[in-house]
Amino acid sequence: MRKEIIIGIIGIIAIICFAVFLSWQYDKKFGVAGQITTPTPQPGQNPNAIIILTTGEIAKHNNAGDCWLTISGKVYNVTTFIPGHSGGSGAIIPLCGKDATNVFETRNGNGPHPSSAQQILGQFYIGNLGSNTTIQQTQPSASPFIGNKGDDDNDDD
Repeated sequence: MRKEIIIGIIGIIAIICFAVFLSWQYDKKFGVAGQITTPTPQPGQNPNAIIILTTGEIAKHNNAGDCWLTISGKVYNVTTFIPGHSGGSGAIIPLCGKDATNVFETRNGNGPHPSSAQQILGQFYIGNLGSNTTIQQTQPSASPFIGNKGDDDNDDD
């Protein structure tokens, strides 16, 4: 009787370990909400290596030194624009790695951004959410807006 109990316990532990392993492998392959993810680009990687722009991948780029965000399903690397944002870096940094559609469209309830903001944003576009792109295409653009705060409309966006 004691032998059967020990074998049963070992069997249950083995099943649990196998289930945890399968779950880990699934998460590693499919990431957030079943979307296939790819590693964050590493220095020295082939610049033509493919990256899939998933919410999981975008979430990895979540700080002032590496800031990607999505607006209306489009992905932007705004890292170099943060210091030039007329609303201050604090308006962008909390959105790094996230969907910023509502904040961009409403300026947190202060009305829409001027049309110049849409033009500026376009210069940091790296692809559509769910699409493939290359490491080279995800690199931050040099920001021509640092110094003039990225806005000629003299309003607070």
